[in-house]
Amino acid sequence: MSKNNIKNSQPQPASPRKEMNKWLKLGLKVLVLLTVVCTTVYYTDSHEYFVGDQTNNHSQRKWRSFYRFVDKKKDVDVLCLGNSHASAGIEPYIISANENCYCFILNTPGSGSVDLYYNLLEVRKYTARKLLIIESSCIVGHGTLGKEWAKIQSIESKRGRWNQLSLIPHYLPSDEWMKAVSPTIRNHSFLLKDPERIAFNRKFVGKEKNPDRQALDLGRFSHGNTGLSDSILSLYDTKGSPYTREYHIIEDETKYYIHQIYDLCQEHHIQLLFVTVPMYYRTYEAYDELCQLEQEFFNELPEAQWLDLQKNYDQSLYTRKAFNNEFGMAQHNTYLGMLINTYFICQYIEEHYPAMLPDRSGDKRWLNDFSQDNYFLNSRQVPDKQALLASMINYYLAN
Repeated sequence: MSKNNIKNSQPQPASPRKEMNKWLKLGLKVLVLLTVVCTTVYYTDSHEYFVGDQTNNHSQRKWRSFYRFVDKKKDVDVLCLGNSHASAGIEPYIISANENCYCFILNTPGSGSVDLYYNLLEVRKYTARKLLIIESSCIVGHGTLGKEWAKIQSIESKRGRWNQLSLIPHYLPSDEWMKAVSPTIRNHSFLLKDPERIAFNRKFVGKEKNPDRQALDLGRFSHGNTGLSDSILSLYDTKGSPYTREYHIIEDETKYYIHQIYDLCQEHHIQLLFVTVPMYYRTYEAYDELCQLEQEFFNELPEAQWLDLQKNYDQSLYTRKAFNNEFGMAQHNTYLGMLINTYFICQYIEEHYPAMLPDRSGDKRWLNDFSQDNYFLNSRQVPDKQALLASMINYYLAN
């Protein structure tokens, strides 16, 4: 075989134009595939086919109520933030009726200090506040920035898609962003594991999945009045205190966000009150030590106040009936416990912030909002509202 034949039999390199066309075709295929995927995800997200069970999504329901409220050009006077201890430990309807104001709880169960800060920023867009109450249990312990599911619920409860997307980098690490961006991506396993949920979502849309329980949802969530049982109390004898010294910590990131909140309150002349709603006293190991840790931190916030209802609480008042029948670090109050807490909170507001809140008792819209509330109706007939609240507490204590 001649040298010329050998030379001609060697493969010729592709021309630059052919190489470019090959990559253009590949890029076009990828673009088409991405378009199909994105369109599908957008469609299923907008129709909420892959949304999880919303029955107990309290964040979504109360934020929906809040947006309706501010759309009517109403102002929140007392804002309560925190985790589930806020909504299960403070009675916003009674604070509202007792102080002739509007009190909203916009907490997120399982949340932490990052959620406190961005919830406050969101509220500030729509209404001016006079008093900010933060229930302090979300400040102490490990993981006080909040649980992943709580952060996602809080993000999705906010108004506006761009607003939601802008919050994601502040709440979650980058490897978790896609979960928060799309319920389809987050819950695609429903296709195999929970097709019944998809069928339910196709039948019910939006608010129908999580209907409003009242016209004006102020954020309360009562655990009822099933107090501590003998079987639960016996666990304290066999297992000891579930809230051990291991959790006596305030994380650095939490301190950062609380300082941010404090600075924001100072800038906008908002009074800041920390409230610790109590758990059954045997829940804590060495509460005095935890109390000292919190006090040292709160001393860094000189204009803030702290109402600690846990330390040395009256056991004849906070009986076993005041605490929900559960054993663990996240024990909540019953409705009775919520009433007792609210009694002391109202008393504290009147003693430390006299004449600070607006008197809405002559506002027709305020009167209409509370016209169906039993405490409000009774308080119209009783000059001493604190006495009325005390009589309610005594009723539950006796029954």
